[in-house]
Amino acid sequence: MTDDKIKEIYILAVAATNNGQSKIPVYIFPLRMNDANMRKYYVTNCDDPELLQFWNSLKEGYESFVNEKTELHFRITDKGEYSF
Repeated sequence: MTDDKIKEIYILAVAATNNGQSKIPVYIFPLRMNDANMRKYYVTNCDDPELLQFWNSLKEGYESFVNEKTELHFRITDKGEYSF
């Protein structure tokens, strides 16, 4: 993410706050976690099953956010994975 995009997010957050919004969730994923990108960047290059499980747990949250367009509710498990 470039500095210009961070500035844009900041400006939007200030405007939202000034208009009464009290909570502004921001989700940043390493890339668009669609099936094609997962195959390209992780599945074919990852020989560590635990690391692959971590990326798959992130993908679950990504898909939920993209499809539902609502705030994500998550926790981090004892194994360091995201659970949505």
